[in-house]
Amino acid sequence: MGLRTFLRAACIPDAALTTGQGAHVDILLIGGTGVISSAVAEHASRLGHRVTLLNRGVSAFRPVPPGVEVLHADIRDAAAAAKALQG
Repeated sequence: MGLRTFLRAACIPDAALTTGQGAHVDILLIGGTGVISSAVAEHASRLGHRVTLLNRGVSAFRPVPPGVEVLHADIRDAAAAAKALQG
């Protein structure tokens, strides 16, 4: 699956994919430092979307793009994830 197909599947408006114009959306990525999620975070941020990564904070496999918010919690711990996402 290419990045464009992935972003379409994530319900990002097609106009935003091609021009950076149109509706800007809030995007939450679980993880965010893997191959696909880091590319999605960078692309979406560059298009002006508000991107937030929720990860455990235990690896820095890839750098986080400028302007991307990072929250730390283990998604397997529902209470910790909920607390991180409340703020």
